[in-house]
Amino acid sequence: AGGRALLPPYCRAQRAEWPVLPATWPAWLHAAEQCARPASARDPALLQAAAARRFAEGGYGIALRLVETAQEAARDPLEWAGLESQAQSMRIAALDFAAAGERPVPADGLPREYRRNLALGKAWGLALTGQAAAAEPFFATVRELSGALTQDRLGLYILNISALNKLRLGRGSEAFAFEGQIERALASGAPDWHI
Repeated sequence: AGGRALLPPYCRAQRAEWPVLPATWPAWLHAAEQCARPASARDPALLQAAAARRFAEGGYGIALRLVETAQEAARDPLEWAGLESQAQSMRIAALDFAAAGERPVPADGLPREYRRNLALGKAWGLALTGQAAAAEPFFATVRELSGALTQDRLGLYILNISALNKLRLGRGSEAFAFEGQIERALASGAPDWHI
């Protein structure tokens, strides 16, 4: 219209410098502009924050795409692992267990919490796609890295999904032992209706 055309980002010439958008523009537009940039020019923190907002609004698909776009621009393995942990949480919450189970094995050099969270996402995805045997080594890693599991809600979730996996492996006594730990933890404090 009027001699102008709208070109998608992949048809545009690469820029040496990217303009700074006015702060008054909506956050979603800042995120969209970041996605159009090459990975080396993206701001992973801005994309991660935008993904968290979209996820909170129920936009699971766009949130995951934003996190994955941020991962392409991660500056180091720790930043990538933090973004992957967020992405795995989103995949689990969106019930995309197959995608969670297909993710790479967490690197040994990462801090304990990162390895635990990444192994948990992978184990959870494998367990809920009928791959209990493949999931069990990851659950064992998660339990080992978690220490005293019944101290918080995440620990109880880990025990619960671990119990399901043990049951699917035909190891009912181990599954019921985990469930017993959960019951004792819940009986010792105020009810947690999330569990």
